[in-house]
Amino acid sequence: EKPTGMLLSGLSNPKAIKLERKQLRNLPSELLEELQAAPSIASRIECLFLSRNLLSEVDEEFVQILKNLRELEIDRNKLTKLPQNLNSLNLTSLSLGGNQLTTAAIESVALCPSLERLNLAQNQLQSIPKNVFHLKRLQTLNIANNKLTSLDSWQAMSSLELLDLSGNKISHLGDFPLNLAANSPKIGSLFLQHNEMQTIPSVLGLIETLHTFDVRGNPQRAIRYAILDKNCQYLLEYLRNRMTPDQSKDATAAIAKFKDSTYTKLEQVSNPPIELSTTENPSEKEQTTTSRDAELSNNAAESTQPQTKTPPDTKLPNKAISSQPEDNSTEQPIQKVESSTAEEQNLLAELTEKIKLLELQLEHPGLSNAKRFALKKQVAMQRSKYIKEERRLKELSK
Repeated sequence: EKPTGMLLSGLSNPKAIKLERKQLRNLPSELLEELQAAPSIASRIECLFLSRNLLSEVDEEFVQILKNLRELEIDRNKLTKLPQNLNSLNLTSLSLGGNQLTTAAIESVALCPSLERLNLAQNQLQSIPKNVFHLKRLQTLNIANNKLTSLDSWQAMSSLELLDLSGNKISHLGDFPLNLAANSPKIGSLFLQHNEMQTIPSVLGLIETLHTFDVRGNPQRAIRYAILDKNCQYLLEYLRNRMTPDQSKDATAAIAKFKDSTYTKLEQVSNPPIELSTTENPSEKEQTTTSRDAELSNNAAESTQPQTKTPPDTKLPNKAISSQPEDNSTEQPIQKVESSTAEEQNLLAELTEKIKLLELQLEHPGLSNAKRFALKKQVAMQRSKYIKEERRLKELSK
């Protein structure tokens, strides 16, 4: 075996190659030559970080030589396709956020069956790739900020724990809530904020394993924003209480059918019995929700609480690109800001991610008062930055 070359000898971590922010249009041929000349070193590499470059593809030869790779991160490049031999790796984490990948591009390759975390946020997906549903070990799936319009193609994912569908164009959920409640017993976090839903299906309240749930920022008007801004358990109970006993019974029976492997599609679940119609008389609707709000308020604090309630060991997708935060000063849904450039969109996404992570840290039960105060101050600073940037972009768009 030849002596280690300059690129490999400079590795700070013998198990990771970090080539982030290098303006790379192609992976260095010198690196490939060094890896081929030192197979024992190549076999020890478990992580490859290539984010924030200009890559449109990844050479299959790198996949072939890095046969023990476990984590591959290629966020914010210009990928339009994936290496055909990708499934030869035993990856547990694959992050492809912020590229130009289409549904067809993902479906054209076999994904690694060993995957536990998959980030496809901010690409050009118009539907969820079918091969994603073949990943039986997948725990975290992030498809935020794509072009999804429905979830009709959703299939059972038994290991799923976190699902981020925020920032899409989903107008209806169909059988998705029933399928998720029946076939994803570990699901704990569900993000559906900033879509195009005219109604929030009450059957979502039957996904009782959730501890983090967000449906804010949709154009529905049936549920007041102050309710959507409550904590997860309050909101789930509120949704369940919106159903009549017969509706609840029918939904529970439908979930049981979805657990039957021979049952693939619910025969018919019409929107009126499960989802609140948007054509209701506003005064009647307000009377109904007011009485139910009063009943629920006995079990929750009157002050607005954070929407999420995530245990310390819950992990978000690696560098997930999620949707924008809410302005609690109004009950009306907040429209997504259309940034004029990709760089401006990325800045808003980064600020959103920081805010979300800080809010999740605030939910840790073991925080000291000093630490909690410091975190709240950081949240306020990041929100201030976000508001200033949002205003600046609005001015630019005029």
